[in-house]
Amino acid sequence: MGRAYLPATFQPTLIFRLDRYLRGGDHASFNREGFAAVRFTEWREDYNHQHQTPRTENGVEYGDWPKFVDFDYVANVARLNSATLAALASAPAAPASVKLETKQLQNDSTLTWESAAGAVGYEILWRATDAADWQNAKSVGKMIQATLPISKDNVIFAVRSVDAGMMQNTRTWQLARRDGKGQYSHERRAMHTWVADPACANGYCTWALLECGEKNLDAEVKWLKERAAIDTNSYVTALAGNVLFLARDRDGAKLMLDK
Repeated sequence: MGRAYLPATFQPTLIFRLDRYLRGGDHASFNREGFAAVRFTEWREDYNHQHQTPRTENGVEYGDWPKFVDFDYVANVARLNSATLAALASAPAAPASVKLETKQLQNDSTLTWESAAGAVGYEILWRATDAADWQNAKSVGKMIQATLPISKDNVIFAVRSVDAGMMQNTRTWQLARRDGKGQYSHERRAMHTWVADPACANGYCTWALLECGEKNLDAEVKWLKERAAIDTNSYVTALAGNVLFLARDRDGAKLMLDK
């Protein structure tokens, strides 16, 4: 929310503690009952003007007087609160009963969940066990079960609902990443090696756009079809098969399935 609606000079930072030392905010009681809650506070507090009886001592003026308030700062806090509340209120419900299967020893990971009201799709998130933020996301469409070739022992998983607005924004962003020659520009920020393999990365991008109903992807479909014909990676073959099927190239899809 901060990156989307606030100036670059005013960005919130999440501190991974219940509260500051010797402090106790109203959010703590919600946390104890299992609700996600945070308290907003300025980065460097001026304790002379917080919870002080108005007075002057040793030449220092104490008290929470209006003249000590930075109203531009408070306005940005209000903007952040408003944007966050609006996003939460308009978001679809979270997936319920999310489960990670642990029935047998294997390096793949299978997750299941129940459909959520207002969701037009779902994304699986994962991060390293020592990471504070989600590092990767994979769209799985409207499915309520998905298997990823990632070991459950090495990462932490989550599932989130996607609304129509997010789908459209992501679609617009991805279309803008096309290079006009059948591929997409990529920035290696994720931990997964798919990003380092252009055939896999481009295949997933084209597949996702086709699933969203995008039609004008002839160059991208052609590039993947030609690459898959000579690539030995089975993921690329499978991706090409799905892409060609969605692009109504049934003969090309069959060739991938037979490969």
